[in-house]
Amino acid sequence: ILPYNLVFEGPTVCIFKNIAGYDCFGCGMTRGIYYFLKGDIIEATRYNWRVLLVCPLLIMLWLKQFRYTWKNMLIQK
Repeated sequence: ILPYNLVFEGPTVCIFKNIAGYDCFGCGMTRGIYYFLKGDIIEATRYNWRVLLVCPLLIMLWLKQFRYTWKNMLIQK
């Protein structure tokens, strides 16, 4: 879904890093999620170790939303 060049090339969109010049707690999260979803957990944690907390929660929320949407599509009102 995410093209490689969009994730890994180009300027950062992190406001904190652009203003202060330091990484915030979320810096590297998009790249980490990219590698996590590809199955490379080690590389994902190199970008941001918090991906180990965020990704399972994000996947759980996606599945919950998918289930809700699927259930409502089957029920005709």
